[in-house]
Amino acid sequence: MSAIWSLNVALGGALNGDDLLKDFTQKPDGPAFFDGQTPIGIVIPYIRIGESTESRWGTFNTPGHTGVERIHLWGSDKGSVAQMYGHVERILHLKKIDVEGHRILLGTTRMMDSFRDPGGNWHGIVAYEVITRPGA
Repeated sequence: MSAIWSLNVALGGALNGDDLLKDFTQKPDGPAFFDGQTPIGIVIPYIRIGESTESRWGTFNTPGHTGVERIHLWGSDKGSVAQMYGHVERILHLKKIDVEGHRILLGTTRMMDSFRDPGGNWHGIVAYEVITRPGA
């Protein structure tokens, strides 16, 4: 299985499992996080995993992958996007996340860009980068 797909599943579990993030997004009974297509009519703020990039790395006898997941944050103002980024960073940055079939050697939130989208909402994109090796 691809490291990036396994990571995608693990990120969903980590983000959806965080009560502080659910409280912030005002969705205590439902997900604060969506993977792929966002449901029509969802009210901001919310988080969605977007684009992924994966490449190989390793040595002659130690294979591995590097990957970047883009985590999209949607809010009504720049401050709410910054607060969501703080939650994402608290949950993911340099934390051990169980990724099926892979060991994460390093997982870090590299950066976040925020901007106003054409609809007037604020949109942040977090680059979460990992380095993995096969194995549990």
